[in-house]
Amino acid sequence: MGELQGGRLIDTGHMKFADIGRAEFEKYMLRPGDVLFNRTNSFELVGKTGIFDLPGDYCFASYLVRVRLSPEIILPTFLNYFMNSEPFQNSVRQKASRSINQANINAAILSNEPVRFPESLQEQKTIVLRLDALREETQRLDSLYRRKLAALEALMKSLLDQAFTGQLGSQAA
Repeated sequence: MGELQGGRLIDTGHMKFADIGRAEFEKYMLRPGDVLFNRTNSFELVGKTGIFDLPGDYCFASYLVRVRLSPEIILPTFLNYFMNSEPFQNSVRQKASRSINQANINAAILSNEPVRFPESLQEQKTIVLRLDALREETQRLDSLYRRKLAALEALMKSLLDQAFTGQLGSQAA
């Protein structure tokens, strides 16, 4: 699950390798634009969704559901945003079966979940471009916030060190 980050499948270098035959590989092979849905995990991670767009040969694990689309009807990037939306996530999680430390959303539940999308591919593209821009801005602001928070923590540590070593009072005099 560590490879599904920010709505995308990324290769962190921790992916597992499987020694499988060509026929089995063809059955589970991933293609760019495939959307992966985490059907079994902790309740917090079940439903996590990401789009596959890595170069190379990859297949998916049994705890994932691969959604393969007709790109002339719905854009994979649009569906990925939709499936990561709070309303969709809340809806499928409400239907999840739970056991100790595990939750499951089976393929039947997922296939019966309504998906709303504009019929126009151009409108879908426009929405995706807006969401991409918002995502980039959010990531930029998050990075800025983290840097400022780290700087404030360093300043506080420095001031505490100076206060406890008596250097703070001597500088003010």
